[in-house]
Amino acid sequence: MKSRTRPGGLCLSAGRGTAPPPHGCRALIVTARHGAGGQGRDHTALLLAPHELPPVGHSRTVSWDAVIDRPGAGLELALRSARVTHGVHASAVLARFDSLLRGAVAPARQTSGPGPVGPTRPDVLTGAFLDLLVSDSVTLCAARAAHLLPDWASVCSAAAGYLAERLLTETGHDLTTVLEGARFGSARRYEEYAHRLGALAAPLWPTQDEVSPQSVLIARLPACAHRLVLTADGRDEPVPQALFRPDAPLPALDLERPIRCSRPTRTDALLDSLVRHAAGIGYAGDLASHPGCRTALAGVLNRLVAAIAELSEACAPLEAAGHGALTGPYARSLADRYALLVAAAACVGVWWQQRAYTRGFLSESCWLTAALHRIAGLLGAAPPEAPDSCLHRVHEEVLARFDGGLSYDLRATPLAGPTTLDG
Repeated sequence: MKSRTRPGGLCLSAGRGTAPPPHGCRALIVTARHGAGGQGRDHTALLLAPHELPPVGHSRTVSWDAVIDRPGAGLELALRSARVTHGVHASAVLARFDSLLRGAVAPARQTSGPGPVGPTRPDVLTGAFLDLLVSDSVTLCAARAAHLLPDWASVCSAAAGYLAERLLTETGHDLTTVLEGARFGSARRYEEYAHRLGALAAPLWPTQDEVSPQSVLIARLPACAHRLVLTADGRDEPVPQALFRPDAPLPALDLERPIRCSRPTRTDALLDSLVRHAAGIGYAGDLASHPGCRTALAGVLNRLVAAIAELSEACAPLEAAGHGALTGPYARSLADRYALLVAAAACVGVWWQQRAYTRGFLSESCWLTAALHRIAGLLGAAPPEAPDSCLHRVHEEVLARFDGGLSYDLRATPLAGPTTLDG
């Protein structure tokens, strides 16, 4: 979208990359490239009604009243709001994915009833549930970081948005294998599944004018090269444990606070929390009741801590190469690794708090062990498979939540509406 100054307002021109308004929306925020501004001041944010958006290939003049803040402040506003909006988008994807996973579990349960599960792919269902828990852990931290760790809220929110789009989209396609037989046998009952999957796979940030989660993560990479290797007795202040606890009190939200997370620092609050928890996790009493988890969990944590050090070393060439190096595939691959390590830190932190304050599935170490093995696999660390006892326990929870009408996120909330795709 481009804009030009005209008497009485701005003339908006919609190019080929302009996305149409979402169905049913009543208002939308548009970022238009405005040639009158200098570097960093050439974007203007506008609040428009759907009918005010020009069709692709056409132009339309809108009033100055539609401009948010001031002309040329669009990029600044986008960066400031990204610390919240990326996490909000991730939450929307998680809500959609919950119903997709429930739709994949339904054929097995409706075939076999509440007893043993019928013909299906338990590995796919288990993996999808784990991916949802991983993404929800990061999304939880992103929402709470805006209050507790403002300097790191943008990074945490970007990791949430990036992983929700990447992990859950890929897993959503895996879930189609579960429904192949159901679609052939009774296509009418599951005809909406493909439509919902298509909506999930649609890019959340379809235009180049948006601040994408990946761009925020890439901007953080040069600072990662300055990170010191933290040990268990590090003197730096650890992150607030309330970051990982859903019901802990929060201070007031301050969106006017400047963004400082891209400056070189000798510590990384998010990755350091993973190192600290990894150092103390061997003392967690819960592991005594899950002997199969102890060795597997310790092993995968050691691999993840080593991956943090490797990431810092890999980021060093980016600082010397300048900003041009941040646009290539090397930087994008490092951003992917950084997001996955942030996810691992979020999962460990969430489990640590659940173990301390609750009693239930999330306080057990089985889901954490299995989730960290999936993350390590995506990092290329190639750990051994998670113990069968862990995967079996996670799969039991998948079926139990379906039978009990509970959501598949961290809160396991009772569902208010239909629990299957066909109602």
